Amino acid sequence: MILKGNKQILEEQFIRNASYPITWEITAMELKKSADILFKEVKIEFEKNLQRVSKPIDESKDEKLELDDLLSVSRSYMLLSGFAIENLLKAIAIKGNPELYVDDENKKLTDLNHNLNKLVDKLNISVNSEEKEILEKLSEYVYWAGRYPTPINAKKMSLGFSFDINSEPVIINNIFNRLIELLGTNWA
Repeated sequence: MILKGNKQILEEQFIRNASYPITWEITAMELKKSADILFKEVKIEFEKNLQRVSKPIDESKDEKLELDDLLSVSRSYMLLSGFAIENLLKAIAIKGNPELYVDDENKKLTDLNHNLNKLVDKLNISVNSEEKEILEKLSEYVYWAGRYPTPINAKKMSLGFSFDINSEPVIINNIFNRLIELLGTNWA
């Protein structure tokens, strides 16, 4: 059940939650923790599948389901990681200039989106080409690939996503930890 209350109280709560970087950072930490829990599952499934590589593949339903589980969990990991980084970027934006992003009068957020590379550029945060590629990939997971079987139109369709279990989580963690440092907190 969704609780509804006094409009003025809800609007004040919105402004408070939107204006304080700590609320964005706490949400980012919760999302990252969930992503990390899922990653442990991805790694377990990956290692089980890796052990079977030397054996003939059994086309049984059980083995197919295990591979499907691995793929679905990795999509969820990327989605949650993308959301976590997005929340940190928004915390940094709001910490620097809350009045640019929180419209008190209309009670809404402005000039913030889900494109992680655009947010990084807007905030003048330098990233290398490898990180830029990961941020682009995470943006796609946030927009659609982590939530839906297809984007809203064919123009946004890509040929598919691979998941490099050895390098991508390391790059994601490096980006996340650097953003935490930029915020000036001591969580990581």
